[in-house]
Amino acid sequence: MSRISVRTLYKAPSYDGLPYPGFAPTESDLIIFPYSDKAFVRDGLDGAIVAQEPDLASAFSKALQHLDPDRGTKETIFINGDFEAENIPLESHLRVVINGRLKLKSGASTLFSAVGSKDAHLTDIEIVGGHLLGDFPEVDGQRGIYAQYVDELLVCYMTLEKFYVGCYVEGVESSEDNKFIRCIHNLLIDNDYGLIVKWGRYIDISNNMGHAPNPEPYSCFARLDLVQHYAVNDNVFYGADIIILVSTSSHGRIDGNVLGGGRGGGIAVCGDNWHVGVTSNTIHDMQKEGIECRQLHYGDVSDNVLYNNGYAGLRIWNTRHSTFIGNILCDNGYALSQEHPWYAQLTLFQENNNPLAEGNIFAYNILINRNRTPDYQVRISAAPEGHTWTPGKNFFYYNKFDLANLQVVYLEGDSEFNFNEGWPTENSGTATFSGDGSKTSFTIPHGLISAPSEWYVTPISPDAADAFYVTADDQNLTIHFITAPPAGSDNLKFKWRAYI
Repeated sequence: MSRISVRTLYKAPSYDGLPYPGFAPTESDLIIFPYSDKAFVRDGLDGAIVAQEPDLASAFSKALQHLDPDRGTKETIFINGDFEAENIPLESHLRVVINGRLKLKSGASTLFSAVGSKDAHLTDIEIVGGHLLGDFPEVDGQRGIYAQYVDELLVCYMTLEKFYVGCYVEGVESSEDNKFIRCIHNLLIDNDYGLIVKWGRYIDISNNMGHAPNPEPYSCFARLDLVQHYAVNDNVFYGADIIILVSTSSHGRIDGNVLGGGRGGGIAVCGDNWHVGVTSNTIHDMQKEGIECRQLHYGDVSDNVLYNNGYAGLRIWNTRHSTFIGNILCDNGYALSQEHPWYAQLTLFQENNNPLAEGNIFAYNILINRNRTPDYQVRISAAPEGHTWTPGKNFFYYNKFDLANLQVVYLEGDSEFNFNEGWPTENSGTATFSGDGSKTSFTIPHGLISAPSEWYVTPISPDAADAFYVTADDQNLTIHFITAPPAGSDNLKFKWRAYI
């Protein structure tokens, strides 16, 4: 086949967008394109056809053989066209640019694979552009991109659709297994898991968009397990069981994401996480919680907007020494049922004694209800379903609570509440009663959010000075005289003060 006729077969992208901004096909070292049911490999510099193969994987392997084996910088292979493919191998110092749709072959498990070894990591790999398509949920276990023992992997400007996992970066035993992993500017559609990173360090998952089909039993936009130094920022995603799930990880930031409309929770930080910030996210219309923190230590959950989430806006378990500041919670915790009677705008649960939920600071949060009434506005207690441990001492300062719903509060443990608007934790006044010569009990509404832990009642009139004692419940202080005081008009006067 002559070079002239081959040149007529190669077509540059005809749509307005290139595979990624700034890409020029003429900069490719090798170009792979389909023709007559074959895959051709063309030299990007002189236009010569260097291989023709029956499928893309074979053509890609031939293309790799024509690259410099001792290259120390990236060389580019440009896939221009639509193919069915499987098991396309990736090497170090390689950029793969795709302009077309790559459909995973029937019965295959993986489209692209980048697999190094513990002692010889692959490094400096980019996969850019194109549309990778699987068959999930009809076929389970498929992966668009699979990487193991890789440093400096970039996946960007791609569409990953209908895979069990769109992009799976897996380590074996250490956060050193995979480093400098970036998944940015991708569209993730109808995958069970959009992205998974297990065992890694320096992870960036940002500026992606997509939705999930809510399949049974599970779906997730981004899952990070056993990672350190990560960012999940500025993504927009709808659907999924848990949209962003981070477990047993540290030194991360989850910031600026817009999430909603899923069968489960928006963000879950679970399983012994340290120094994690969950900030400036907007999460709405999840069937479960907006944000769940389980065993978060020294974290920061601030400036989030959480509304219309069924179980809770914030659901916190066994978390300690973390700050929850400046969040807005509206119309959460409405999914009341007899089977799960613990929903609230904000819940703080103690599941067991390891660790004790203590030392958390809740400040400058706003809790409001406009269209829905929660089971509880705030619930601090032992975890549901038979647990007996209660949280330790936590601190609620300068929060603003909806005055119309203060009655729906359930408190256990030893938390401290001060200076909260709409949440009276101390009150005082004078009370005046008229004796009738037979009545021995008189009640003073204390106006506090719950039963006080400490109270003082002092008689200030002679007829009120006989022996009495005082009891308290969540609504009243009750004065019990040993002997009925004498009859009279306004003859029983008291000063009182009560504290939670």
